Amino acid sequence: MIKRGLYFVLLFGLYFSAFADTVPGTGLRFRSFEVDKDKRTSLNLTPDEPLKFSKGFSMEFDFNLSPQGENFGHIFRIIGNDSLNIDFLSDVRTFSNFLLIIGNKTVAQFNTNEIPGFDFGQWMKIKIDCNLKENEIAFSFNDISKVVDYPVTKLNKFRIYFGGNLDAKFSTTDIPPMSIKNIRIHNEKGVLVRNWELLKHGNDCVYDSCENAKAIVTNPVWEIDSHVTWQKKTAFSLPEISLKMAYDKQSNRFFIVGKRQLIIYDIPAQTSDSVDYVSGIPFNENCNQLVYDEKKSRLISYNFFNNDLNYFDFETKTWTNNSDRFVDPRFWHNNKRYFPGDSMLVAVGGYGYHKYSALLQKHNARENAWEKNDLSLDISPRYLASMGLMKDSVLLLFGGYGNATGDQYESPHNYYDLYAINAYTGKVSKLWNIESVKDNYTTGNSLVYNEKNNSFYALAYANKKYESALLLHEYSISKPELKVYGDSIPYFFNDVESYCDLYFPDNRSELIAVTSWIKDNKTEIGIYSIAFPPLSREEVLQIEKSEPVNRKLILPLAALAVLTGLFFILKNRLKKRQSGLSDEDLPAPVISKLPKLPKEKEIAPSINILGDFKILDSDGNNLSNNLTPTAKQIFLMVLFATVKKRGGVTSQMLHDLLWPDKDYDSARNNRNVYINRLRVILKNVGNLKIFKQEGYWVISDFKEVYCDYERVLSLIKQFNENPEFDFSLLNSILDIAQKGKLLPHYEAEWLDEYKSQYSDLIIEFLLEIVNLPGLQNDLPLLLRISDIILQQDNTEETGIRMKCNTLVRLGKKNQALLCFKKFSEEHQILFGVETTLKFKDMLK
Repeated sequence: MIKRGLYFVLLFGLYFSAFADTVPGTGLRFRSFEVDKDKRTSLNLTPDEPLKFSKGFSMEFDFNLSPQGENFGHIFRIIGNDSLNIDFLSDVRTFSNFLLIIGNKTVAQFNTNEIPGFDFGQWMKIKIDCNLKENEIAFSFNDISKVVDYPVTKLNKFRIYFGGNLDAKFSTTDIPPMSIKNIRIHNEKGVLVRNWELLKHGNDCVYDSCENAKAIVTNPVWEIDSHVTWQKKTAFSLPEISLKMAYDKQSNRFFIVGKRQLIIYDIPAQTSDSVDYVSGIPFNENCNQLVYDEKKSRLISYNFFNNDLNYFDFETKTWTNNSDRFVDPRFWHNNKRYFPGDSMLVAVGGYGYHKYSALLQKHNARENAWEKNDLSLDISPRYLASMGLMKDSVLLLFGGYGNATGDQYESPHNYYDLYAINAYTGKVSKLWNIESVKDNYTTGNSLVYNEKNNSFYALAYANKKYESALLLHEYSISKPELKVYGDSIPYFFNDVESYCDLYFPDNRSELIAVTSWIKDNKTEIGIYSIAFPPLSREEVLQIEKSEPVNRKLILPLAALAVLTGLFFILKNRLKKRQSGLSDEDLPAPVISKLPKLPKEKEIAPSINILGDFKILDSDGNNLSNNLTPTAKQIFLMVLFATVKKRGGVTSQMLHDLLWPDKDYDSARNNRNVYINRLRVILKNVGNLKIFKQEGYWVISDFKEVYCDYERVLSLIKQFNENPEFDFSLLNSILDIAQKGKLLPHYEAEWLDEYKSQYSDLIIEFLLEIVNLPGLQNDLPLLLRISDIILQQDNTEETGIRMKCNTLVRLGKKNQALLCFKKFSEEHQILFGVETTLKFKDMLK
């Protein structure tokens, strides 16, 4: 049995060696003229002290020049004895495209025509050899060498920069769009003394492998990070809700099929094109049942009511189907695989008519009919599973949501089991099952098999939440073990209205993720990529190595530490005696005046809109997942109008916001559908009612149901009107306020006003509180208040002053420094400029 917690970390019995699969991207890419000067990249190899060579040294590195942009600027600058610059520049504006400059004199030139193998975007080798004894500098570019005589005998200390630098005398910001890797420095005897691979790295530094020497980098673009972070390629917002999607792994293209038009997105080129159908249409079904036939270069639309498959021909721009008959899907989220060699389409599972399926359905072009094979004796009926081809005809099926009977009303649940299915015979083998996970999740429609590691990848998300995120999982096929990658993709899951998938192009360069969900009668589609093999942040993080300890020194050092400690203890006691103070006379630690009352527990029934959005019925069940995005928006609009006593929301306001493109009758019908759905849900929440009163939609019996937002507003008003300071009342306010911002994960233009008003109210109230007499020494209270202020606005200067000052007074200076550093970084990101505050300002 797998122990609880396996879902997050598996350190025993499994090692995923992502580096062994392919060589990940290596090198440091420099930001150049495409950004402002302050955002350009610099690499300082000697931040602490210069390198010292008395007779000479050599430096070599790999160099890659991008064809885009203005290829002018410093590739590197070596400064000898803080007096002489040795520069290597790129300048495509001149006939001599690369220049070696010493002082203010050009001493060697290279033209791209004379450099063997030169090409933009290709890695090339550069080496400079400084013979200080012979006053000679040799320079080579892809093994083409040039030797320069120059008086450098007196130089013995060298500072080395790549790209820009802020040296007081030799600063520069002109940088070509380049990449650098594998920087190696040898002494005059040819001994390697520095080696920066520029592969793994820290946040703003990188260490060499010889002596762990630290180099400082600003504004870096690390190539290896493309293996860690998902990059958003594009996003589409299309005015249809029945879109179908397919992928061409040979050409790395993505197809979005609408009722009248096809969109083709070329992922490498990041370009899109649209094709209007000349005749025919895809099957009219709100289900993503589409595959790409790579052998015959055609799209195939399918459903299970038609034996005839529906083909799209790219040359004639036609579909074979001409019927516009709508079919209500019976197998939502079925898993499919097309075998182009046999023209065979295989589909497994799915959901429809309140039933989960365990059918293996095959369509063979020769028979032109669906063959059904019931797998329920081996695999429980389910949907939201992942499926992919392992090899030949063996399919892997993982996870899903369903139950043993297939009836939706009989306690469906998540599955975490893995099966091998023979696509031709239907034979099933169960490989393993994860017995327990910490948090429930399901996975995207397809999984990707990794033969090298005998593993597979899948996109995982919480299927019990609307506002979710996709995480990349890698599972071992031989046993139930997994690795979770840290970076995520935003995903909004609303059952059959949402879809996500994972693809792997034939060139094995990247994994492609696609997300789709319906919002406001439009389909939102996002396409993302991560370089292959994917890596975790820990796998690319370079940590400074500690110096080895000489064991012979351990005992003397320990003895010295003991003696030093005794010395300071005796010295401290002597001071106390001289001053007449004892331990009892020292000031006692501050104890907060706030009573330690139990925090307000999750109350049922209730409406919670601070932090995570929840609607709890009388039994404590969370009903918020039952709300569609449109129903949620209607509910929140009416809720805020009710709480703020603004009368309510008119039907016209709902029409203008939610259905601006529909006529009055259509908008009214839509509104009535969603209002009725809300009424069914809200009757279990303290019998709340939503109805129309004097032309406004309002919520009745609202005071009988707890709402954290309404509650904190009421308590603040009560506190302000109370002539005496009430610590218990303040404690209740803080308990609710620390839940977080108002609907932080929900964005809508009409909501911005409420969010801003709430944040301003909380911050202003708390800033007034801390200025009251007697509270400046209540450090636990100040720390709690500062956390709430920064939660509402992470760049609020008074809040960060208060937190850092309080932490220092509590003896936590390192924690205060970290808080200030985080504040400074967020200020830079949000406002684009550095904060004018200094850490010393925090102590005032």
